[in-house]
Amino acid sequence: MAGPFPLSTNLPFVAAALAFSIAQFLKLFTTQYKEKRWNYKRLVGSGVMPSSQSATGAAVAVAIGLQERTGGSLFALATILASVNLERFNMISHWITNSTICWK
Repeated sequence: MAGPFPLSTNLPFVAAALAFSIAQFLKLFTTQYKEKRWNYKRLVGSGVMPSSQSATGAAVAVAIGLQERTGGSLFALATILASVNLERFNMISHWITNSTICWK
């Protein structure tokens, strides 16, 4: 029996939830720095750096590496999925930057 809160002892889940929460919280400050105003919609909204999806994927991969060690297939899968997520974010950021430059 894992107790009343089995997810609280699941290291990858806790790491993912913590990374997601921290990234969403930091969006509030990065938006305030860029726009010079507080935008509380960023606490629950998507977009803007830091990427909560990338932070979540990287946290899961690191937590699995710490818990299961780096020799297993679970760590390999988590690392590949986190890398694909980071690459997807980089491609989208590059596309947005270039399209903004072209339309100015």
